[in-house]
Amino acid sequence: MSVPLRKPLKWRLFQIWAFLDGSVRARILIPTIALFALTLVAVGFTALELYDLKLQEARSRSMLSSVQVLVSGYASAKLGGGPKPQAEPMLKLALDQNPDVEAVRLLRADGGLASGHSGDSDLGGRAIASIEPGIPFQVGDGREAIVWPLLNGPSCSGCHGKDASVLGWIHVRFAPAAHEAERRHLVGSLLRAGAPGLLLLVLIALWLLNREAVAPLKRLISVMKRAEAGETELSADEGLPDELGEAARSFDRMLTALRATQAELEAVYGDHMIRANRFAGVGELAAHMAHEIRNPLAGLSGVLELLGEDLADTPKGPLIGEMRHQVDRLTRTMESLLSYARPTKPQLQRTFVGTAIDRALFLVAQNQRRSNRIELHKDLEADLPAVLADPPLLEQVLLNLCLNAVQAMTEGGQLTVRAYSPREDRVIIEVTDSGPGIPLPARGSLFKPFFTTKRNGNGLGLAISARIMKEHGGELSFECPDSGGCVFRISLRTFASDTLAEEAAA
Repeated sequence: MSVPLRKPLKWRLFQIWAFLDGSVRARILIPTIALFALTLVAVGFTALELYDLKLQEARSRSMLSSVQVLVSGYASAKLGGGPKPQAEPMLKLALDQNPDVEAVRLLRADGGLASGHSGDSDLGGRAIASIEPGIPFQVGDGREAIVWPLLNGPSCSGCHGKDASVLGWIHVRFAPAAHEAERRHLVGSLLRAGAPGLLLLVLIALWLLNREAVAPLKRLISVMKRAEAGETELSADEGLPDELGEAARSFDRMLTALRATQAELEAVYGDHMIRANRFAGVGELAAHMAHEIRNPLAGLSGVLELLGEDLADTPKGPLIGEMRHQVDRLTRTMESLLSYARPTKPQLQRTFVGTAIDRALFLVAQNQRRSNRIELHKDLEADLPAVLADPPLLEQVLLNLCLNAVQAMTEGGQLTVRAYSPREDRVIIEVTDSGPGIPLPARGSLFKPFFTTKRNGNGLGLAISARIMKEHGGELSFECPDSGGCVFRISLRTFASDTLAEEAAA
């Protein structure tokens, strides 16, 4: 039979702390109760101290009054001319009639016991000269005593002479104070009054807390949860004038703004869906038309080629050549439109950038073989890593960028293709020309379909190139330096980084 293990104190304290930390009631009520309890203890302690002080003052007055009565009686007995034995019974009678007086002694002027008394002088080890007459002092075991001088007056100097001012002392010792019962009664009264008061305070604080804070917070949290679930036609404001009411009104304003934003988004989304469907339909139609037009154009181009050969030496030869040029341009436009409307999914594989650059520059050089007005330069970083790309599509993008650069340099110039790896997972290819650059108004629309700055351009080359790079997980961007020219920048993932990412995911 297994014995259940007791949970450690640290765990229990952690559970208590978690409860206190997660409860508004606990975080407010417990400090309030503790503060009230400390206040009650402080008030009770102060009351007991005041009670002891007042009791001591009353006892001192009573003790002094008793001593004065004894002294007065003793003096009357002595002044009556009676013998000393008559004064002693009077002191004993006064002692018997006052229960607080425990003993009465007559002391000589030097503090010693007068004749007829045994024992010590009961001064608590102090000299009579150091004791202030009429002020209680401790003599041991919680007892107090008072001494009062018997002064040498005119009625006494006849017998005692006039040299001494003090003839002796009356020493009165009082019984221990019997006020512990009163203290216990006072403490009990404070507890009987404080405990119900504390309980009443807790109940009132709990009721006020629930009414003014917890209940409004619960309602606000409920509205928030419903809003989180998707409801927006809600209101948390209940007209409270305090901070919780302001929080509820702020939440309502947020909901109102959210509803307005949601309505705007739905309207914009609806418009975009309509436009997307419309563009999809137009794209399909354009692709179909391009396909239907391309075939007749191929036949027309062949016929014009034959006519051009037959009429080459006639005045109509140049006209036939121009017609063939326009048909070829229209054919290229149809091919670009088909490529944009029906994009080819890239077949990504390990590709060496240098090979793609060499092929693109070779085609550009063949295109410039007659004019030879553009200087071609290649700058490849050593040990350039392979990239993840579709080789034909990468060559298509590079060729398009290079041809655009060549066409921009109408007066000749330099075309430089540079490739480098700024970090392990990226390879950058830059196509830089020394042309006039891109006009500032055209820079924001450069990658939009059908936007072009060239007289015979169709506006699809850069749009298709940007989309191809995006499908490669890369990016196509451009920069126009202040010194002139333009730099188109291709960013591609390295083959090694993509392979490592796939292995980590697996």
